Amino acid sequence: MQTITIAERLWLEPTLLGATLNYSEQSNGWQYRVGIGFRSLMECDRALQNGSAVWMLQDKSFMVDGNKEITLTFCPGTEMEQRLVLSGEELQTFKNAIHFLTLASEPQNN
Repeated sequence: MQTITIAERLWLEPTLLGATLNYSEQSNGWQYRVGIGFRSLMECDRALQNGSAVWMLQDKSFMVDGNKEITLTFCPGTEMEQRLVLSGEELQTFKNAIHFLTLASEPQNN
């Protein structure tokens, strides 16, 4: 599978175990790489589809929060915390990418 670009400096890379969400703060700043397993992708997709997303990885290293806009928080509650707000087309691309990867992980019935 190919990398899915969501916004400038934000992209998803499909992996054998799920996906890696990447965010580069600046060209020479912090880079965040968050591994998200298939089960977590499904939970995140469910939260996004319900309309008021509040979802966090079990290890609390990444959080999604919001409704018409969502805030992606990397390393919440630490000195390395970084937030990115998605709205409009970027938000829809994020939702679609999570949903697509969730569907790709489901076994196909013949």
